[in-house]
Amino acid sequence: MLTPPHMDLGKPQHPIRDSHGNPYQFQELDEDLLVAISEFSGGNAGLIQQTMHLMPYFTLFHTIYVRVVVKNENYMSKSPLSKNNIDDNGGDRDWFVNKEDFTMEYNQFVLEVSKKLDIEISQAIEDLTKMNMGPKTKDRFYEYFTGGDRPSDNLSGTGSCAWPLGCVQNIYNFDVRAEELGSEKEHSRPKSLRDGQPNQYMCAIHNRWKGHNLLFDVIGILYCVFGDNSSAED
Repeated sequence: MLTPPHMDLGKPQHPIRDSHGNPYQFQELDEDLLVAISEFSGGNAGLIQQTMHLMPYFTLFHTIYVRVVVKNENYMSKSPLSKNNIDDNGGDRDWFVNKEDFTMEYNQFVLEVSKKLDIEISQAIEDLTKMNMGPKTKDRFYEYFTGGDRPSDNLSGTGSCAWPLGCVQNIYNFDVRAEELGSEKEHSRPKSLRDGQPNQYMCAIHNRWKGHNLLFDVIGILYCVFGDNSSAED
């Protein structure tokens, strides 16, 4: 397949650099400061930390899905990721990826880890499993991305607004005008993956920001990583 002339493939985005030409370096926020930010924002320090630490897991397994789609013309024609998506009366909502293909791409990642670390494949799988990136995690992410029923779908966000980074609607007696932001019943896992029942509330602003952004379904992604069926604290 020919690459359109305006595209320049194979060039990863580099870290943003400061005025001295060095990548910005970040240090862990002081725990007390993080708590202060969370309380001021109507959030929870633990939930903010969970959101930050989920990024490598989400990056890995979502990329596995994308790699599978790109390698198969039939997947490309039916996946919501494709600009040429065929929408037949709303689509089949399974994102059209076979588990065998998903597993093959995961195995390729395992192979690359074993080569990079110079260890046997069995050791690579064992190490990845200890870091919650093993085969069972892979299976949970597959079910998540392809619309399968997940126990996490029955868990509800407990805040007035379920945006994981906090919302002024969650601050008691802050300002009555916060109610004017609205409140909408919302799906933790976006409807683009599974047309289930709404299981939480979110203010109109944050619901628009989330949209189809799977990364902010923290309950669902945490389940995929850890596999436990626990609920948010009241």
